[in-house]
Amino acid sequence: MEKIIISIGTNSEQKIGYLKEVLEEIGIEAEIIPNKVLSDVSDQPLSEEETLIGSVNRARKALAIHQEADCGLGIEVGYHKNKNADFEIFGYATIIDKKGHKVSCCSSKFLLPKFHREKVEENLELCDFLSEFLKEKDSAVDKYLKETLNSRKPFIVESVRNCLLQYIKKEEF
Repeated sequence: MEKIIISIGTNSEQKIGYLKEVLEEIGIEAEIIPNKVLSDVSDQPLSEEETLIGSVNRARKALAIHQEADCGLGIEVGYHKNKNADFEIFGYATIIDKKGHKVSCCSSKFLLPKFHREKVEENLELCDFLSEFLKEKDSAVDKYLKETLNSRKPFIVESVRNCLLQYIKKEEF
């Protein structure tokens, strides 16, 4: 496969780094063009629909800014209530190309710990409270959980990987 040009709807070094990891893992050569764009959804999306819309908006806007790119990529992390009315975290990635082909993929959903669920239910921004979570605990599992929720890496990587695979091999899907 030849090198592709991806216009990504973020300037986040963290998200761009995760994209680079996935591209290397899959074996795709790409030029990445970062773009600061708005998702046109809330900063902390609280439904699957809103999170998906945010990823689609970011992909569309990124491609519109750099029309020489092969595709636009949008990434959005959000929360939703599961069947038990407890909040879960997940990520959405969307790729839209010049021909209008669109692929959106959702990561696995992960039940937020009680501490986080309470903050979201109070409509508070989780990022403002991450340093408080597990302050007194320092087991390996506690640290891993804290890092997972802070970085959101598993949710971003999974959604981006699935999206890229389905986009690159679109004739198979």
